[in-house]
Amino acid sequence: MRAKAKYAVIYRHREQYPVSVMCKFFSVSRSGYYSFVKRMNRPEKDAALAETIRQQQDKCFHTYGYRRMWQWLKGSKRIYHNPKTILRVMKKYGLLAEIRRHRKWQQMLPLCTCNKTDLWEASQIFQCISIGTFLVPGITHRKPP
Repeated sequence: MRAKAKYAVIYRHREQYPVSVMCKFFSVSRSGYYSFVKRMNRPEKDAALAETIRQQQDKCFHTYGYRRMWQWLKGSKRIYHNPKTILRVMKKYGLLAEIRRHRKWQQMLPLCTCNKTDLWEASQIFQCISIGTFLVPGITHRKPP
């Protein structure tokens, strides 16, 4: 559990239990808790940057990683930050790119075996497809309506 979540629990139950006892129970420092309380009402300094990143991620379907986002911010928006700052903000607000799965190359299976009948049928199917007709079982060729 993150320290921020522990501090929030301590803050919620500060009326029922002593803060020092809860800090010992959660293994967090009292000074850390009080600095959390002090920071609670402050607005997030990264909120504006996160909103800009969120808008761009929605436009690009969550495909921009932090490096590409850093380049986009620098080039088109003239917002200059360290790439590690962009990475930290993207992690904090859950804006990292979706990892697309790598598709392995698959070998095409042969259409038919190598006897003459199957080859003739395959060539007839190809001709029907190429001239715009289609096959119906029992009827060799038929024009579409």
